[in-house]
Amino acid sequence: MDLVLKLVTDENDDPLSDTDLPFIQAAFPSRFAGGTLQPPCLYEKAHWCSLYSSAQELFEPLSRLPRGGCWIYPTTEQGSSVEELLEAMQAKPSCRPVTVGYVALEDARKREGSLEAEHCYAEPAIGLADCIGSIEVRLAGAKAFLANAFWHMEVDGRAMLVKKAPLLEPFYEARQAP
Repeated sequence: MDLVLKLVTDENDDPLSDTDLPFIQAAFPSRFAGGTLQPPCLYEKAHWCSLYSSAQELFEPLSRLPRGGCWIYPTTEQGSSVEELLEAMQAKPSCRPVTVGYVALEDARKREGSLEAEHCYAEPAIGLADCIGSIEVRLAGAKAFLANAFWHMEVDGRAMLVKKAPLLEPFYEARQAP
């Protein structure tokens, strides 16, 4: 599985360069999205992480990826019940059920033995993701990829959910200007 992460820096900071790559690699979390990230040992010198300074620069190698596999796009087709999710999957066969976050079952409170000051029980939230083939991504182009492929974490009341990220199109157009 490959991940594309957007690193946000202060406008006053110098842009990241390849000399910063070892620091970026060392900063990767070991736990991510309920799973484990296990990059190769830094001493192996394996090329597993790249930095790109523009959206077009990022899209070029992504568009040349093999046609096997698929991109997992966030989708707006969601449901409030299992029946609605099934109907959405039947209407759009490329949609698949995924865990999109957690919903609290109660208000957070102090609990003996918890790791944090306050704790609550939560259950996973099920949503849909759109599985897009790499050829479709390539044909749709960079602008469509940047507008549709990215996720972000949203905390809303008693829920932590990953949803479609805000439009990255202005970033794309700003980088295209000479």
